[in-house]
Amino acid sequence: MVIVLKSNIRYGWVDRKVCEYACKKWHYSKCCPSGKLYALGFYEDDNFIGTIIFSGGANYNMGKRWNLKTDESGVLELTRVAFNNHNEQVSHFLSIAIKELKKRLPDLQLLISYADITQGHKGIIYRATNWLLLEKINGQDYYYVNGIKTHKKTIYGQMQNWNKNNKKQYSNQLQFAKDHISADAYIAKDKGKYKYAYPLNKKMRKRLLKECIPYD
Repeated sequence: MVIVLKSNIRYGWVDRKVCEYACKKWHYSKCCPSGKLYALGFYEDDNFIGTIIFSGGANYNMGKRWNLKTDESGVLELTRVAFNNHNEQVSHFLSIAIKELKKRLPDLQLLISYADITQGHKGIIYRATNWLLLEKINGQDYYYVNGIKTHKKTIYGQMQNWNKNNKKQYSNQLQFAKDHISADAYIAKDKGKYKYAYPLNKKMRKRLLKECIPYD
């Protein structure tokens, strides 16, 4: 279904193929989230300009502190905001995406998202759309493979699979990455992230207002 926002702006749900295109072209990670996706695509003057993607994210325990499961009735993560050049404010697109997601998943209670400080992000669009700031997370070590930031869990999983199927056993993840993924792999510490939450009902908002911190 395609909905007209203005005379020259349209949006609608899109599939993984569209998401992969947008992420590879316009998102700094250059990759699309895995697993089930809920994504809205946006168009200006009949040109595809980007997508906003919700998914289970990389941390399937992100709702544990609130006794929420990572699913359509608990919590999902806003995992990608990938846009090309556009005229409309992204914060406006995000507001629309949240409203449409609530219509599609009426039992969903909470959204989580992160702003990567290493990439120069502070979460301006989250602040503009009244997300709550939960915490500022300290930087941690990440692998960079072919110039792409890769979580250590990803490297560890690949190393474990290798160890199961081969006689040579690795214990050093960096050496494994250099030997089997990319010779230019290295480890660097990022600058941390801002963690934001968007409660989707009054009960959850009341609870999170007690936990959030002021914008800095």
